Amino acid sequence: MDQLDASIESQSPILTTGSTELQYSDWFEKSALTQGSIIPTMQMFVEGVDPAPAASDGAQEPVFETIDASVVVLTQACDIPKAAQTTILVAEVLTYPELVKANSGYGSTRVKDSLAEGTQQALFLLPPSEVTSGEWSVVDFRSLFVVAKERVLAADSTTSLASPYREHLPQAFARFMMRVGLPSTLHEFKTYKLKTS
Repeated sequence: MDQLDASIESQSPILTTGSTELQYSDWFEKSALTQGSIIPTMQMFVEGVDPAPAASDGAQEPVFETIDASVVVLTQACDIPKAAQTTILVAEVLTYPELVKANSGYGSTRVKDSLAEGTQQALFLLPPSEVTSGEWSVVDFRSLFVVAKERVLAADSTTSLASPYREHLPQAFARFMMRVGLPSTLHEFKTYKLKTS
């Protein structure tokens, strides 16, 4: 295989057998590790709080557990190859049924509509694909992990979001992180009526 053929194959869409998955095959492609790469299973460390009574100074000891999670890379593609970039920021990917099982409120029509429209602040909707176990899934921007780059590279992820969906992911993450809570709002404008001459 020559370099041109290899390049074409590395950017080819991920095709699957399910009709819904085929419908969204343009969302995913084979690629080297980049922003938007999806790692189906990776061991993560989750911090909790020791249930034992706090020390006299009020400090509580952290406790850690490990979970196997599906994650997506949020670190900028241009930063990943840099020697100074020793860690990678990832967000957890949950199937939609898992999300609703954890919080039934996410099963409402209102939430489904906002997910489909891309206006749900902390979540980013992914269509069914092989890399998401054939399920509608969501990226949870509230569930973030910082992982050693060597460990991410060792995971050998070959599937990522394709452009322009790849760029849409960090844009959604930026909107979530850049929110500003205002002391007052302009809700009165909703009932404002133009004066007729």
